[in-house]
Amino acid sequence: MVTMMSLYYMPLYLQVLGHSTTQAGLRLLASSVGVSIGSYGSGVIMNRTGRYVRLGISLLLLTTAALSLASTLDQNSPSWIPFVSMGLLGAGYGGMLTVTMVACIAAVDHSYQAVITSATYAFRSVGGSLGITVASALYQNILKARLWERFGNLPGGPEEIGRIRDDLAELGRLPAGWHEGVIQSFMDAFKGVWYMGLALSIAGLISISLMKQHKLHSNLARQDD
Repeated sequence: MVTMMSLYYMPLYLQVLGHSTTQAGLRLLASSVGVSIGSYGSGVIMNRTGRYVRLGISLLLLTTAALSLASTLDQNSPSWIPFVSMGLLGAGYGGMLTVTMVACIAAVDHSYQAVITSATYAFRSVGGSLGITVASALYQNILKARLWERFGNLPGGPEEIGRIRDDLAELGRLPAGWHEGVIQSFMDAFKGVWYMGLALSIAGLISISLMKQHKLHSNLARQDD
């Protein structure tokens, strides 16, 4: 949920600040690099230590740090924060893909490995869909409420608010005196998304802290070499 909502709304945040879609997309590359490093690094660590619970906790701490950084974003934030935030988020997500899969497989009998693997992917897909859906509802409600508070009573206000919510290009055609208030309304909406992501990452941290450590075997037959 946290990863998908962040990948969806971070580019929107950057576009509201005036970045092009290409520039916004380039800033997401840190996430892809983080996913690769997190996934590979987690596999190496588990292979060497045979442990995954503390590793999972560390990865969720990375995710929590990423959302803590994102929650500080506003129209005056330094340009490095999205890079670092998305990089940490990617590392946390990539590592968790590996850790949770290995943990689930280690917790069940060999005959159930295909089933538990399928269930893991199913829950990831559901989480991604829920993340974007819930975040979108929160974002749209906050944005609408803030815009109406600031401009709803102005002449032509309702129509202009509708255009702003439908098309980010409208930010370049705002009536005089609207720009600062509109941008602040967007920032309030984005903060709602980041705070929700932060709460979810903390919930994930608590959840993974309750996970049991099972022995990691060196082969499919679960016999020690």
